[in-house]
Amino acid sequence: MDIWNPEQTILSNETERKPNRHAANAILAVTVVLLLAWILNELDVFHVNLLLMRVGLLIAAVVSAVPMVFSRHPKLAVWSGAKYIIIACSIIYTFLIMLLLTFHVTMTLIFPILLAMLYRSRRVGWIAVAGSSVCTVFPPVIGYLAGTWDVPFVTLLAELGNRANVQFDASAYQTSVGQGVWYVLLYISLPRLFIVLGCALVMFFVVKTGIESVRDQISIHNFSERDTLTGLYNQNLYKTLLESDLGEGSVGVLFFDVNGLKGENDSMGHEYGDLLLRRCAESIRRILDSDTVGYRIGGDEFLALIRTDDETAVSRKIEAWRAALNDVNLENERQYQGLQCSMEVGSAFGRIADLSELVREADAVMYENKKNRK
Repeated sequence: MDIWNPEQTILSNETERKPNRHAANAILAVTVVLLLAWILNELDVFHVNLLLMRVGLLIAAVVSAVPMVFSRHPKLAVWSGAKYIIIACSIIYTFLIMLLLTFHVTMTLIFPILLAMLYRSRRVGWIAVAGSSVCTVFPPVIGYLAGTWDVPFVTLLAELGNRANVQFDASAYQTSVGQGVWYVLLYISLPRLFIVLGCALVMFFVVKTGIESVRDQISIHNFSERDTLTGLYNQNLYKTLLESDLGEGSVGVLFFDVNGLKGENDSMGHEYGDLLLRRCAESIRRILDSDTVGYRIGGDEFLALIRTDDETAVSRKIEAWRAALNDVNLENERQYQGLQCSMEVGSAFGRIADLSELVREADAVMYENKKNRK
């Protein structure tokens, strides 16, 4: 977990890792289908060139292994570029299948589009549509020119067409190469392209809905990770942080405790106590930056974590906080009827992997400072 940007870590896991894993599993499942086609071809049910089929299956196995590696690797699975590589693999895979089994697997053309729906991204969607279109137009032409079509299947179509009294133009398989390519594009590629474009239209409506869903998820995440009173990260996210792999490096810890909150609640009421907490939290918020994050971990207890390899930076951060607290109290005199925020702080510095121990150390220092102050 990225200790300095926990929200982004959670959203990355939600929007990157899960779709990558589902897409990789889908490609693996299609590999099983291609394996069955290879078995049928070996049994002479299909009539694809044996060498071509075997080489194609080998290439497909390699292509399907790439998404599995990306989706299972801890860092690659949440890398923003992984989805483009996985979609590219699905396009290569679809092209290969269409080249090997042109007449048997028309619906495979929408495979990249189906995977693109997982990502809720217009850019990924356009890439998938473009890839599916390429797979629609070129493999039939290449198969025709290379003579790798399943000829018995084409003959069967002709016989079925004749039985149903449907005109079947076999000239596409008997005329000149140029005329044959034209027939392939007109009668095979074009109808399939209509299927692809129709699915693309549906996909973009699904993607639009998905994008709106992601925005809703962001709002929900913000609500569940933030303390509603102070706006700092809450105790739930703090507990998740402690249970995560925090990596290497050093960290400074500041542990804060509000003075006299119970007395203020008893004498002035809980609304006044909530205002006191918000203003105390405001002093902490003013020292937060890209290298400092803040949490409310208890009723009147707060925590700030500082990314630094220099222990003196912790002391400088405390000085900055005391200056911010003075500014808040000056504002309180003008706006909040003289409300005074009083807090004590304790600090610790060490390895980020020892965060739990550092928090306990800073807590102990804070209570020692509070006792000496009294």
